[in-house]
Amino acid sequence: MNEGWCVGQGERYFKYEDDAEAWAKSAGYADLDEAFEHTAIYWTEWEEDLDYEWVEVDGVLREIDEAVYLGISGVVSHDQSDAQDYNRLLKVLGAEGMLMVFERWMDGRDLKDIISSANDTLHENGIPLP
Repeated sequence: MNEGWCVGQGERYFKYEDDAEAWAKSAGYADLDEAFEHTAIYWTEWEEDLDYEWVEVDGVLREIDEAVYLGISGVVSHDQSDAQDYNRLLKVLGAEGMLMVFERWMDGRDLKDIISSANDTLHENGIPLP
């Protein structure tokens, strides 16, 4: 998505005007125009970021964030319900939000294990560290 409606300082983005209109009404505005007049939402275009990091997963080239999202099923838990719950949380919170949650319960040993595992995964996939 290289253009769309942006709420506030980037709290939400909408590709379609109908979705932006629905948000405006749910936020208490009469319509999208009124929300725009109050600078609660605006239309924007942004350049495609060509610095994305990519990784191949099962023969498909994916952005690393997408690969992280797709890669949880069956790895952390073989319980499909747990994997789906995790993926829903990841979709809502994003990678940074999930990291904040993880930091609440992990200790120094957990961090060492995570770093080691991440380094191994990058190495196995031929992805160099910056």
